[in-house]
Amino acid sequence: MGESFLFKIWTLDHLGKCTILIKNEENIYEALILKASQKLNINGEKICLLDGTLIDEDEILKLLSKETMILLQAGQIWKECDQTGSSGSILTLTDSSSSITYDVNKENISSGSNENIILAMDENSNLYWENYEIPFYKISHLSEILKKGEHTNADVNEMIRFIVNEMRIISSKPERLPASSFKIICKKIINEFPSLKDKDDDSTIIGTGDHSILYKLLDRQAYLNRPHKRKNSFPNTKKIKNSRACCPNWDPETSPSSSSSSNLESHENFEDMDPTAQFNVFVAQRKFLNNFAKPPSINELVTKWPFMKKTKYIIWHFTQLLKIEQSLEEIISSVHKKSKNISKFFKKYMDIEDENLRFEENLKLVAKHFKEDINCLLQMEVGI
Repeated sequence: MGESFLFKIWTLDHLGKCTILIKNEENIYEALILKASQKLNINGEKICLLDGTLIDEDEILKLLSKETMILLQAGQIWKECDQTGSSGSILTLTDSSSSITYDVNKENISSGSNENIILAMDENSNLYWENYEIPFYKISHLSEILKKGEHTNADVNEMIRFIVNEMRIISSKPERLPASSFKIICKKIINEFPSLKDKDDDSTIIGTGDHSILYKLLDRQAYLNRPHKRKNSFPNTKKIKNSRACCPNWDPETSPSSSSSSNLESHENFEDMDPTAQFNVFVAQRKFLNNFAKPPSINELVTKWPFMKKTKYIIWHFTQLLKIEQSLEEIISSVHKKSKNISKFFKKYMDIEDENLRFEENLKLVAKHFKEDINCLLQMEVGI
């Protein structure tokens, strides 16, 4: 058996630690980064000593194998912080999401914000992903194309695959990445590449403009989790997928609220609730309505939430579901303006002589296309 080397590797924040055994082979440096990244669940790029000295050669690694080393991720740097009058050795560890001061002699960590420590420990929190910087520099060839708006669908899909893979490398439980993390990353992508916003044929932004990218991210995550999901598949999968279409808040997460569960059940003073409490009512309604095993009736809905008898609250639920920032009047006005385009679109699939149809006629075309009963929609308020 050939000679082997034992390395002690820490993460930048000193919270993650592991030991790696490497055989005496040619690419010790690359093998060490790869194995340490896998054990620490990070995307390592460089190795340095505790004093910040970078190491980039196999022979040096062999000589310093007894030293404790730090595995740096992309964008992370080690920086010494001189403090006059301090008897200890102070290290400042910096990355794209946090800046942490470490006193080697006192063996404690301090930071201007406790949130920085939390970021290092919980990669599934919203705060972590809000501070996460997507390493677009790794796909610089795609970034230029996307910024210019000269991309193809293949370019977008390649970017989606890259970003989801990066997220899964960082996460200790990649198959359980929350949907909220993808929503945050989606906004970062749209901010970086505005050309990816959802637009209609006259360049008007559709909804929040991020629906397509968000569902590409979620679809990629679902694809990578597919072996696991197939074992637990159930007959309503297709029905759920159809119901989720165009509904960013189909299965939302509860927001922190001071409201008790009893308050959420009574709903006697819904209008007096703060926006966060109202949103939590919406979350409870979605969980109630998303029961595909035994779908609830309208009577059950209004019995549980009596205020839903009023049209304005049906519209409120609808705007929450689709994350619509426009008022109903603005939406109706937009539909009126797009009436000719709507008629022109449906002319491809239906026998339509006149492209200048009225609002109600276009509504009937939409209902027919999606196989909905228009009479239910028109009579809903009366029926309730």
